[in-house]
Amino acid sequence: MKTVFSDIDKVLMFDLHVAPETLALIQQVRSVAPFILVTARSANSVSAIPPIPHDHLIVENGCVVYDGDEIDAAWAERIRPYLPAVEAYKRKLGLIFRPKTSMISVGVTENELTSADTERITQELPPELVLRTSSNERGTFLEMYPRIAGKAAALRYLAGKLGAPIEDTCALGDDLVDIEMLEACGYPITHQEAREAVIALVRERGGYVAPAGGHAASADMLREALRWASTST
Repeated sequence: MKTVFSDIDKVLMFDLHVAPETLALIQQVRSVAPFILVTARSANSVSAIPPIPHDHLIVENGCVVYDGDEIDAAWAERIRPYLPAVEAYKRKLGLIFRPKTSMISVGVTENELTSADTERITQELPPELVLRTSSNERGTFLEMYPRIAGKAAALRYLAGKLGAPIEDTCALGDDLVDIEMLEACGYPITHQEAREAVIALVRERGGYVAPAGGHAASADMLREALRWASTST
């Protein structure tokens, strides 16, 4: 069974707006394959943005997986042993955080962090955690979460639960935090306004780079995902 995973910010949504064409194309994709949203946002933050149709939800960069409206208990149990390290590092940093349950999200601008600060945070990071950067309409964020989690790990877990071989997974992403997901999936998709490293990876893997940006890119990427999902293996 083919399965489509997609980031939200600057992939499906721009400036907190999801275009009608994007919503219609998502429904078309869902008619042939499960459509899973994957984001650094918390579940509460996702519920506060325009509704986006989906079959499953992965939030906090793979730290939390939802099976329908309920948190996936098996995945939560896998993450639980690492949460004390997350909380301890939160207290050590002493910065302003975006509310997340299983990871640390630090706004670069609101904390007035310099590149030297970022380097220090990276060097002091406990070995149980990893650091990635992400961006949305609010700015750039340092995202720190258990090494055992991440978008790729959650993709593999949910794909396995759905009975989808990894080669039958497709992923849409644009940011550095999406790279591991785009590396793990069977067919990666991005757009021309994505990070250079993301575009390079997608091209190297023989994926698809939408020639447009903004809402036009969303539509183009979803049409490609629909074409891919509709093709027999």
